[in-house]
Amino acid sequence: MKSLISFILAVTVLLVSCGNSSTEPSNPEPSIYPDSLVTTIPIAGQIWKVCSTPSGAFIYVSNHFSNQVTVVRTTDNIVQTIVDVGEEPEGICCLPSGDYVYVANTSSNDVSVIRTSDNIVITTVDVELNPREVCAVPSGEYVYVTNNHSNSVSVIRTLDNVVVTSVNVGSFPTGLCALPDGSRIYVCNSGSDDVSSILTSSNTVEATIDVGNAPGSICAHPNGEYLYVANLIDNNVSVIRSSDNSVVDNILVGDNPEGICSLPQGDFLFVTNFSADYVSVIRTSDNVLVDSIDVSSWGHDGICALNTGDYVYAINTYDEVVSVIH
Repeated sequence: MKSLISFILAVTVLLVSCGNSSTEPSNPEPSIYPDSLVTTIPIAGQIWKVCSTPSGAFIYVSNHFSNQVTVVRTTDNIVQTIVDVGEEPEGICCLPSGDYVYVANTSSNDVSVIRTSDNIVITTVDVELNPREVCAVPSGEYVYVTNNHSNSVSVIRTLDNVVVTSVNVGSFPTGLCALPDGSRIYVCNSGSDDVSSILTSSNTVEATIDVGNAPGSICAHPNGEYLYVANLIDNNVSVIRSSDNSVVDNILVGDNPEGICSLPQGDFLFVTNFSADYVSVIRTSDNVLVDSIDVSSWGHDGICALNTGDYVYAINTYDEVVSVIH
């Protein structure tokens, strides 16, 4: 699946270079959100994903080809340490307590658990084939892991880091997120162009929602009423209403949207565009694209916002830098 998407991206980049225009913001917004690139943080190893601790003091970045995770202090954006993990790490998330970070290692088919107090890997949890993304439920009791080549989601109990069950979902699952109340997990199935909704009470799929072409990442609004899905090939974001799992809107963004996150207050979304040199900003009150923030060259992937809401960190995979937006 990665090779197919890589081919499609290569074709898309060629089209962009031949004059394909990007989507422009239709309603510029005053500076009430992070709107400017203030610095970049160089990190080697073809970086892919990023998460922040709940305090906002640190971000953790997966270094795909060096089999490591880089820890950056956000007060001065200086690398504090580098942690060896499994083979070709990708997805990464921090527990709500801030005590542990979970890292999906795509080639060793396991998840590394990093203790944040000393940044030591305390255990490695075997899952299924090609784990891609991880997310924790708000209580922190469970972590859900998409297994891209097994078409499943592994459920890890964080008390003892044991896999308690596996849930079958759609084709080539990638990004996933939990509702703020913890009642459901939503999973992007990039091969079947849909999203699976998993009830956490029973770990069963309650609904499958058709979205755009190659959905890769997803985030929930902090109030839990909507979910936002980045569709890699359609160059848009699908909006799912969680009350009835229906798609209520599609928002055009840049070329090949890859990562998506919400500010903590939920008023704006930030979207990385793999084949463009900017981050798209969406106002959630009316689902309008309001800004495009210039970052580095193309090749953007993961993105996260600090809980303070004043900084956003965007990954540039090929330039091997993290763009800091303030």
